[in-house]
Amino acid sequence: LKGHTSKVDCVECSPNGEEIASCDGQDLRIWHSHTGKALLLPIPVKARSLGWTSNGQQLIAGCDNGYIKFFDPSTGSQLAQWKGHNGIVHSISISSNGKFFASGSQDKTVRLWDTTTQQQISPALLHDSYVYSVAISCDSRHLASGGEDHNVRVW
Repeated sequence: LKGHTSKVDCVECSPNGEEIASCDGQDLRIWHSHTGKALLLPIPVKARSLGWTSNGQQLIAGCDNGYIKFFDPSTGSQLAQWKGHNGIVHSISISSNGKFFASGSQDKTVRLWDTTTQQQISPALLHDSYVYSVAISCDSRHLASGGEDHNVRVW
């Protein structure tokens, strides 16, 4: 899949496997997984991390400016945005039931959000340095995060 003009920071497959979303810090692109054709024009957003909701109807982007943005992947329209962190959002992980998601950031925090209301649902979880990766377990009972402090934390 060619078209990015900078290093690709994140690639995520849609739940049905039909689409692939990718971001390079300059724009977000959505591709058809079988043909490799771009489904939309590039969406100008400085995103570093992506996640699909479990029904595939929304794409969540973690951005350079600390914002978290929701997009409609069929139109590219931005549905919601809010300041979620005070630094680059390096990682997004969505629970298997789609009810909540986690974000990890350069501000040394991991935050949990309600997917429907976009409200934070727990106090921020703290690292000693930048958080680069978050993952929610398949049963949605545990959250793991890793970062520049050389540690993986399980919450």
